[in-house]
Amino acid sequence: LSETRQSEVKMKQLRWRLALKGCLARSCVGRSGGVALFWDESLIVNLITLSDKAIDVSVQECPASLVWRITFIYGEPRVQDMQLTWEFMKRIKYRDTNPWVMMRDFNETMWQFEQFSKTRRGERQMEAFRDALNFCDLHDIGFSGLPWTYDNKQFGRRNVRVRLDRVVATEAWSSLFEHASVEHLVSPCSDHCPMMLRLGLPEQRADNGS
Repeated sequence: LSETRQSEVKMKQLRWRLALKGCLARSCVGRSGGVALFWDESLIVNLITLSDKAIDVSVQECPASLVWRITFIYGEPRVQDMQLTWEFMKRIKYRDTNPWVMMRDFNETMWQFEQFSKTRRGERQMEAFRDALNFCDLHDIGFSGLPWTYDNKQFGRRNVRVRLDRVVATEAWSSLFEHASVEHLVSPCSDHCPMMLRLGLPEQRADNGS
């Protein structure tokens, strides 16, 4: 969960309602931000980096399975601060060498056609995002569903729909999860679409016939 706007204590209490014992969380700052991650206790999850805008962990299905890395991120919401997000991504790149996937709200688009509004997006800020992804060897893995992930719910010329959320991965991760897919879901409760990342079957497990 990103932009929870809740304290760490409240988010950790939520795990009992979700029946998920594993939990990492950071409180919001003022009335914005806050992140939380919940997982089933059958998974082996180890913390790499935790901040108020990102949760970065390694994952194993069992002690014998391959280790991979996933980072859940909430990008800086203000244009003047976005460089902080790109610097953070570059900084954590070398903290773990396992196949890597990063997802959620980057608060930026890669290309002009990902914004559906009368206002054009700044070319330099999109280029800075693409440069950060290139530095980290991360590529967009695509999606199905709505072409945007954020809708400000306003009418007429004030309406802004934009693809701010995505899943990006290294080639090593995409090779491990060849059948991974992303779906933009619909929620009546949020201005952001929930995202479903389906991993598919890792290649090494398919070879073993399991």
